[in-house]
Amino acid sequence: MPYRGTNAKRQVVHAKSKNTLRDGAKDHYHFEKKELEHELSQNKIAIQKLLNDGYRYERAVEEGPKTIVHFINNDQHRVEVCFDYSENVTSLKDLYVN
Repeated sequence: MPYRGTNAKRQVVHAKSKNTLRDGAKDHYHFEKKELEHELSQNKIAIQKLLNDGYRYERAVEEGPKTIVHFINNDQHRVEVCFDYSENVTSLKDLYVN
């Protein structure tokens, strides 16, 4: 017959580690969400500046996990805007696609 204190102690340790994992996942989720919103706002400002400067959308290329959106002006000068999150590309698509 096992010693009762050991079993109870293991459950307490297990509960603590389970909560630690939940807190870690929660922190990671909030960090990712903050990064996603930061990238969205920064790239939205960058795209609006490019459109005001006479650039137009040329193409979007997916390179691994990143998406690179290319803009070109009348002098054939190209500018790239890099997206780490594909959700931001789809949410800003109406902004830069005519």
